[in-house]
Amino acid sequence: MPCSRRYFGDSPVRDIYIVAGNNDIGSEVAADDALDYFNQFIDDIQKGIDEAKKSVQLHNLTRCYANGAATSSCFADIAERLTA
Repeated sequence: MPCSRRYFGDSPVRDIYIVAGNNDIGSEVAADDALDYFNQFIDDIQKGIDEAKKSVQLHNLTRCYANGAATSSCFADIAERLTA
């Protein structure tokens, strides 16, 4: 995972939007445990980026597919980010 943090953290793109594909989920089945694992993986990468004091923000749009997730995690307001 240190490589992922470094690659994402060193990106010139400030906002990176992520949607898991079938090859990104264990056994290619979007079961709750597989989605939880993917979401935790992305959270851990973001934590490393934050700890390294990088300005990159990962937007995990896959998060809304997890059981009990808020629908607000399914989208990001790109226009708002461009004016910030």
